[in-house]
Amino acid sequence: MELILDQQAKADRNIASLGIDRTGLTAELEDLEPPWVETLRFLRSDDGVITGAILADWSVEARRAWIHGPWIHADGDVWLGLGTILVEAVTSQLPAVIERSTVIAAVEHRGMADLAVRLGWSPTEVNHVLIADFETINAWTSTETARLRSMTPEDVADLGPIHDLEFPKTYYSAGDLASRSSRGEQIVLIAERDDGSFAGYIAGQIQPDGDGYIDFLAVSPSARRTGIGMGLVVAMCQQLVSRSSTQRVCLTVQDGRAPARRLYESLGFRYDASIVGFESMVPLVTR
Repeated sequence: MELILDQQAKADRNIASLGIDRTGLTAELEDLEPPWVETLRFLRSDDGVITGAILADWSVEARRAWIHGPWIHADGDVWLGLGTILVEAVTSQLPAVIERSTVIAAVEHRGMADLAVRLGWSPTEVNHVLIADFETINAWTSTETARLRSMTPEDVADLGPIHDLEFPKTYYSAGDLASRSSRGEQIVLIAERDDGSFAGYIAGQIQPDGDGYIDFLAVSPSARRTGIGMGLVVAMCQQLVSRSSTQRVCLTVQDGRAPARRLYESLGFRYDASIVGFESMVPLVTR
């Protein structure tokens, strides 16, 4: 834990899928499945000091894995060599059904970028982390330009096509969102026009560290520039911040989604960090 906390506090060593403070990091680790202590692999120096660590979690249903790490007390070629060893150790645990694995790092983490090149991982588009706190959200007024309601299983038919188009191969399908909403694990709001037709949706949740998080937002092409997107964001953030122990809401937005970035900035979201994913179709390395 001490090694991970030390490395997470440094932008050029930060793995963005986990937090940086002890309380939040502990909560996030405890939420991983399989249990993080089972997937943890580490390196020790001759005197017994832990000098490197890595772990993973995965979903057999989604056929995806997420790699957290490596964190290593080393630099340059030594870091790169030890990083390769740790990745080999952690990926050897992945179930055979896993088809896609991802590691997410701060853009400043050049070691991770170099390791990705060595292992043949493909970088994703850069995403920017934005945050709105309670004071910012509390100052907003409701801007409902459409009727908003909670998602039901019947909404999958309308939500699915735009969800798959805007967020291809993402971590939750439209069916997953409906199931998670019915279990109370996810807040999903549907926007409807006056005639009852589907106009857009937003999905969010409370993360293990207590932050509210917006996972997805999409508005039907014919309903864009009508204020529906802003209304969805305002309504979701108001629900999330009322349940968040940290009293803030976070999201990530792709660098190329200029309209979405302008929307969030107009509401007062502040920039926190930029992150990039590295992905590979399994095997990441030769098993």
